[in-house]
Amino acid sequence: MSKKEDKMTLKRRRPMSSIKGYLTWILRILMTVFVATLFGSNIFAGEVQQSGTQAVSSVRWYPTDEILINVYHETLPQAEVLKNAYQLSLQGSTASEAIADIQKAIKMCEDYIKANPNDKQGTAQAYAIMAYGYFNIGEFQTNDDEKLKSYESGKDAAQKVIDLAPNMWDGWAWYANNLGRISQLKGVVKSLFLLDPFKKHIFQAEKLSPNQPFILDAIGDMYRQLPWIAGGSMSKSKEYLERSVKSDPNYTLAKLDLGITLLEDGKKEQAKELFTEVINAKNPSWRAHWLIWEKPKAEALLNNMDNYKKLLDQWHMLI
Repeated sequence: MSKKEDKMTLKRRRPMSSIKGYLTWILRILMTVFVATLFGSNIFAGEVQQSGTQAVSSVRWYPTDEILINVYHETLPQAEVLKNAYQLSLQGSTASEAIADIQKAIKMCEDYIKANPNDKQGTAQAYAIMAYGYFNIGEFQTNDDEKLKSYESGKDAAQKVIDLAPNMWDGWAWYANNLGRISQLKGVVKSLFLLDPFKKHIFQAEKLSPNQPFILDAIGDMYRQLPWIAGGSMSKSKEYLERSVKSDPNYTLAKLDLGITLLEDGKKEQAKELFTEVINAKNPSWRAHWLIWEKPKAEALLNNMDNYKKLLDQWHMLI
């Protein structure tokens, strides 16, 4: 075959080879679409679900209903709007997100109270959500004046729960917790004046719900912070905090507080272990609070064990 004929033959072959290339390309696209359809859109959804709280619908930000009822002794709201408000108040992967969600939840509760003046139980539950919500807003705020305002609002809401339903632990516990934060912000002298009402409310809460992790943690933290002359006791602090962790091993706030008590008691290695557990928690019961409060504080304490008192003072976790 001459060179001229050879070139002509190649020219005639090129179109066929181009067509095969296009067909192969199209076939690959079709196979990709087929595989994506076969295995579902989750191939691409993983990245989307990490982008924010609205997309991460599969993440539960609070314990299962069974744990809420059997461990935390929560009286879950019957009204759908209050249930939604309760769930909303426990979400948010950043402080600003959490505060915005809680504020929406509080507004839902306020609207429910206005619209249902004869629903005594629902009103008490709404105020309980508000009392806890204001407490968390105070936790996540950075300005002390704003914190005080939030804790005062939480204390007022808790008092309304006590007035409406004195047998609900929520009112007594959240009154005490909000009051405790108020006393920490106001300093040692004011704290000691507020000690009696704090004890009255937190021990009444314990009487109503003896194994409730929130309550046990609050009492344990109280015994750590109080000076010996006012009833402080590291052994009692450790006892209550260990009971709190035993009630809910995924309650990271109790683990953080227990680590701080052990650190104050000179048990540095045990404290390190607990701070590490908090940081690496796989299934924290109260996810938003862990992300915003416990995890960063455990990291800071782990990296500054020798100067932990400065951190506690900065976080208003010392009387």
